[in-house]
Amino acid sequence: MEKLMKRLWSTLLIGFIVISQLNAAEVGEKIRVGFIKEATEDQSSKGEIEAAMRLLGDFGQVEVKELPSAKLLKSKNILKDIDVVWYHRPDTGDISKMEKRLAKPIQSYVKNGGKLLLTLDAVRLLNEWKIEETPVQVQSTEVKDHGFGRKLGFHAYRSHPLFNGLNGGAYIWHSKEDHQVRKVGFFDKSLPQATEAKVVAIDWAYIHYHESSKLIWETPYGDGKILAVGAYMYFEPDNFSPKRLSMFTENCLRYLNGEFEGQTAMYWDYTPRKVAQRKVDADLKPIAQAQKWNMPTPVKEIKHQAIDGNFWDISGRRMFFFAKEKGGIEEVWTHPVMSLRDLYTSVYIGGEKIKLEDLKPNLITRPEALIREYIIGDVVLKEIITLSVEQEAGVVHYEWEGNIDQLETSFLSNLRYMWPYSSNATGNLYFDWNDESNALWITDPTQDLNTLIGFSQQPAQKELLHVEGIVEKDEDKKLEGVFVFDTKNTDAFEILIAAGSEGVEKTQQVYQSIAQNTNNLLASSNQYYHDLLAQMTNIKTPLEKFNDGYDWTIMRTDQFFVETPNIGKSLFAGYSGTRFGWNGNHKVNGRPGYAWYFGRDAIWSSFAINAYGNHAQVKDVLSTFIQWQNLDGKIYHELSSSGSVHYDAADATPMFINLAANYLKHSGDIEYVSEIWPSISKAIEFCLSTDTNRDHLIENTNVGHAWIEGGSLLGTHTTMYLAGMWAGTLKDAEYLSEAMGETVKSEFYNKEAKIVSNILNNQYWNPETDFYNFGKDKDGKFNPEKTIMPAVGIYYGQMNPQKAWQTTKEYSSNQFSSDWGVRILRKDSDLYNPRAYHYGSVWPLFTGWAALAEYKTLRGTQGFTHVMNNLNIYTGWTQGAILEVVHGEEYKPMGVTRHQCWSGTMILQPVMDGMLGFSPDALNNRMALTPQLPWDWNSLEVTKLHVGEQHLDVKMNKSRQEISYDFTSSQAGVVLDFSTVLPLATAVDGVFVNGKSHSFELDDKNENIMLSLESLKLNARDQIVIKYRGGIGVLPITEAAEKGAVSDKVKYIEELLDGDQYSLGLEGVSGKTDQITLYCNQEVTGLKGAKLLSHQDDKLILEVDFPESDMNYVYKEISVSINNQSMVSLK
Repeated sequence: MEKLMKRLWSTLLIGFIVISQLNAAEVGEKIRVGFIKEATEDQSSKGEIEAAMRLLGDFGQVEVKELPSAKLLKSKNILKDIDVVWYHRPDTGDISKMEKRLAKPIQSYVKNGGKLLLTLDAVRLLNEWKIEETPVQVQSTEVKDHGFGRKLGFHAYRSHPLFNGLNGGAYIWHSKEDHQVRKVGFFDKSLPQATEAKVVAIDWAYIHYHESSKLIWETPYGDGKILAVGAYMYFEPDNFSPKRLSMFTENCLRYLNGEFEGQTAMYWDYTPRKVAQRKVDADLKPIAQAQKWNMPTPVKEIKHQAIDGNFWDISGRRMFFFAKEKGGIEEVWTHPVMSLRDLYTSVYIGGEKIKLEDLKPNLITRPEALIREYIIGDVVLKEIITLSVEQEAGVVHYEWEGNIDQLETSFLSNLRYMWPYSSNATGNLYFDWNDESNALWITDPTQDLNTLIGFSQQPAQKELLHVEGIVEKDEDKKLEGVFVFDTKNTDAFEILIAAGSEGVEKTQQVYQSIAQNTNNLLASSNQYYHDLLAQMTNIKTPLEKFNDGYDWTIMRTDQFFVETPNIGKSLFAGYSGTRFGWNGNHKVNGRPGYAWYFGRDAIWSSFAINAYGNHAQVKDVLSTFIQWQNLDGKIYHELSSSGSVHYDAADATPMFINLAANYLKHSGDIEYVSEIWPSISKAIEFCLSTDTNRDHLIENTNVGHAWIEGGSLLGTHTTMYLAGMWAGTLKDAEYLSEAMGETVKSEFYNKEAKIVSNILNNQYWNPETDFYNFGKDKDGKFNPEKTIMPAVGIYYGQMNPQKAWQTTKEYSSNQFSSDWGVRILRKDSDLYNPRAYHYGSVWPLFTGWAALAEYKTLRGTQGFTHVMNNLNIYTGWTQGAILEVVHGEEYKPMGVTRHQCWSGTMILQPVMDGMLGFSPDALNNRMALTPQLPWDWNSLEVTKLHVGEQHLDVKMNKSRQEISYDFTSSQAGVVLDFSTVLPLATAVDGVFVNGKSHSFELDDKNENIMLSLESLKLNARDQIVIKYRGGIGVLPITEAAEKGAVSDKVKYIEELLDGDQYSLGLEGVSGKTDQITLYCNQEVTGLKGAKLLSHQDDKLILEVDFPESDMNYVYKEISVSINNQSMVSLK
């Protein structure tokens, strides 16, 4: 077996290294490439030249002919049969006499239809040969690895055939050492001036586009063409990106050879930007006269008065509105374009102009709409903002009681192309007002990017202005529109917005489909959310706030599922406006919060989406990952809606494998998984290849961050987070391989998983701290910092149960847990900073991880407390939504976004995976259910637990002596593995299935009792009844903290039972008296360390005094003497 495993390792790694060269277009006849040599006397470049020649020899569709310079001068026919001449010049010295003499034959060759590729310093010859008048410039840049590698390359403007198969750009040079890099091209305001010369690509370093650094350009010359590439094409030095370099090089040759003719080639345009009028050829009908709307029955709604600064958003698949609660719409996005911004309305009443954003309206927030109600004297004005779930359109509707003389609306538009493009990338801005349709077109030069804004009546006044630099930190040019409407004889008014990036015809179609009945848009969006809640897993509990927050989180999570033309369908990460970076300090740069596609964000969120039953969305997420999978199998970390893709993370690829397995378990869709198995295999191979020191662990070094992106914790060779995840990934790879019938691979992954699990539980475990180390450094030493990261490995189920339990105990303490969630590290750490992104603030994500780990270690009370920490945020700031980051010491927002996808799903995933213990295996028509419910819940109703195409409904009812679970299956035959957790000191007198006595097992755990049944094959209806007595256990804290407060709530650390003595370890604020509530279904015979306040309805309420101390929080243990029913048998 050991030899077999070694052979498999070898096969996998060789397969990874020797992936065949991917072609970007259909293979035609061989390209005859003439490679110029010996044009300079430089001998130091000999190895680089030979490496380039070897690469050419590896291209199956290239025939190479060496062109010694001397022969090139002497022979008139040497270039006769050459398709492309390539001169690669790593020599940085002066132009040689030989090179000067080459001008005549090369010019003649190109003029007569030849194609020339000049790389590195060879591009300087364009000046020497009098082809380009503008001096080609040289820059040197020091390249250092600051934790994200040294990725350098080029990016096209949107798309160009040079980057076929490379997603619009390529990091072709990723050095393994710090160095000085030389770039030859045009910088700052300098541009190529040769006739019809065009900039193909700019400098791309890490995640930044340097649009003023033009490194690739092409120049038509006579009947031929010259392509100049002024940097990064190094073939001899070690390079982490050899496949990208190879594909890019081949693309250069094939492009020059004409193989990509007919494909769209876009170029960077540096013409000074202007705003001008230009007619749009479109036949528009006006919007129907506005009338008061019929309001549909709300799915959910939250009512409150607008709060200064509170963010609000609504989004569909294609369009997004971002705003402040008080008034207006700050930004309208139709990705990848900001369609409008700063849309504000004023009313004129009795000659006075009143700006709505200066008032404080009453708000009704619904998933499909925001309703603002303004009371202005005798006038009651409603503003209803809604948009289509599926189409690129939205409506701002006004209706009122009373008299409004005029209504004025103003807005700006810049058609800002999404980051990392600059505001100049859109080019000129054009507008066209149409009197007949009362509508305004705004377009870019191509009319691909466009916005159409129409009004329900003709304006009495209108003004269109060219403005710039209105917003602080913003240098953009914009069109401003100001429209005034007479409204004395009406009681309603509407603005219809349609926009897109697929041309004016598509936008016109969308606009016209809505224009004649805008009320239908609201009704259809409302119906969508009714249907969504009906189709997905729904949970009803005795805790109404939980029920409401759960529903809101399902709907708000769905709003992150976004489709972008030519990109795909997947999950955005977080919503905010472009004005607000970290703490509001970032320049306006076209980043609307985190409203683009992320790798790890989408995967963590998709686990929850799979669990509540939206398998189709998760399938789309997987497909988009595969569409943008890197040549080496790596999965992206970031994919902007403008098509810029980055592979900067080490965790996205193993998590992609996890998600594929998770999808198969939930959906049973073996056909799709079989289809994508090559991509999954490629991802597994990539992961294996990153274990460079053969210690069985994948690595962060030279692969990417995971989890830490900056700060004091950055730099570990393999973090606990990544190692714990890898153990789980190997188990999922085993499961997938077995499903694909690949037994040898399955056995190999199983063996590796055991090895990695052993490493985690021995090498990563620190007996001195009784906790898992943060990570392993290159020298084999471990960083002992205590962090939230082990929670991930615990969730994946690969950790020693006792060590995992010991770890999650610490997550309950004040050192980790605030009253609103969990910090990444302890408060007493030397690194701790409550404002810091990666070493002190509270993330709902971390809180969710803690909850998942707590449920895994059967600490459901603490798990549900942390779930409620997250859920309570939904009415705190952005209504119905969970924000990205909270301050580590005060309950107030931090970070960039007020609506973050995985912050919400870290309510749903712990509830589904943990509280319900729902774990399907649809492929085998099987599911597990292990409820861990708060002890005092007497009811639970769960509808539509999805197992493939089937679903299951569950009802739980509890009395003092009986717990019943009723199951209704959409289809008989599902095998159920049922277990549940009971409080300490519970006696079980019997279990009955469908009225018949059934065998069961009881297992005493650290803080509760596990009851398990043998597997059951379900009928259409089934019932499990548990007869029990007694039980005692602490109840979770579900109340929200007050805004601006510091932590002062009790923390539950540990519960133990020793005979008749129940003990509870607590932390509380020094010198404070607190109340705690226990479920206690039995007689209390004594108390120690607490005062009895009441004992009724099986709830024991105690008062606890915490002693004075220099410490903020102090530990105290209380004990309750009981008549332990689990020690008393019935006669």
